[in-house]
Amino acid sequence: MLKDSRGTTGVQTSRLWQVKKPNLATLAALAVAFSLGMATSTLWAKHPRIVAAQGHLARAQEELDHAVGEFGGHRVKAIEHIRLALRECEEALLVNP
Repeated sequence: MLKDSRGTTGVQTSRLWQVKKPNLATLAALAVAFSLGMATSTLWAKHPRIVAAQGHLARAQEELDHAVGEFGGHRVKAIEHIRLALRECEEALLVNP
């Protein structure tokens, strides 16, 4: 039988090696993240230009969202056009997955 540093026998696990059981929310979040990652990587492999364009459009929208000033309504109109373009990209990927 093996003895530990205190000379006792028996199996004791240190706190470092004890693993808590993940809760349901954690497992669900991991499952969703994994499936989204797989879906995105699959779409990226099949349609890299469309997926890249979605990223560029999202960044452009974020910049316009944080821009100071209204620019005579043109900033808001540009944001609307970007939202429409993002929707068109999503629909294109649904039609040709």
